Amino acid sequence: IRMNIHKKDVGIAVIISILIAVLVIPIINVIGVPPLLEPFNVLGISIGLFILTVGGFLFLEILSNWRAILRQTAKFILIGGLNTFLDLAVLSILIALSGIVSGPGFSFFKGISFLAAVPNSYFWNKYWTFEAKGSTNQRGLEFIQFVVISTLGFFINVGAASFVVNVIGPIGDISTTIWAYIGAITA
Repeated sequence: IRMNIHKKDVGIAVIISILIAVLVIPIINVIGVPPLLEPFNVLGISIGLFILTVGGFLFLEILSNWRAILRQTAKFILIGGLNTFLDLAVLSILIALSGIVSGPGFSFFKGISFLAAVPNSYFWNKYWTFEAKGSTNQRGLEFIQFVVISTLGFFINVGAASFVVNVIGPIGDISTTIWAYIGAITA
């Protein structure tokens, strides 16, 4: 059996994995090290996340030799992870700078963090995941469609996070800071 690993895709996956490993740092600085990962410091968690991300991509890359759709699926999952960590990292920086974890300020911050991830998502999915080609008119229409869908996504994402954080509120002994992340991840 001949293995067909795309070196360019693996290289890009390594770069994205490094970005994810870096983006986890401001998140951990705000929420602290999760209890399950207490034996590790921030750097150890970051390196572990890098290894898991690259390893997962390579695993799907190898499986894609038998099912071609898995290559695109692996790329899509990796970009989704990058977008999620970018969103949470921007939210973390805004929380760290302001101390605001609920109310209208949280909703505003969640909107900013979502908007930070949107162009990242567009770029990586268009040019790497789906390797889009086409005429200028087609690309323009594609971008308009993306903006419309992203606008809907914005209202759903910010609305869901705000509902969890500001209406439901922290359950039990969960801190308001951790609850802000629960709201963001739920969205």
